[in-house]
Amino acid sequence: MSEEITTLRQDILEIKSMMKLLLPKQYTVSYLSQQTGKSRQAIRGWLIRNGEPEVDYWEKGGKIYVSEETALLYISKRRG
Repeated sequence: MSEEITTLRQDILEIKSMMKLLLPKQYTVSYLSQQTGKSRQAIRGWLIRNGEPEVDYWEKGGKIYVSEETALLYISKRRG
């Protein structure tokens, strides 16, 4: 039984590592808008109220990008 648990834990850690490779490190506000059904303006307002500029979100090439952690937090709050 304990061997099975150890194997299962190793499998979970491996899957977790693979998932991190698949997830982007940054998201655009447009992507978050598509995923949540909220307007870009609503997301931008939430970022300004709850995020830290240049850490949680930043502008690059005329687009607003959101860090992975902040994006996943926003998505999870909107689904819950």
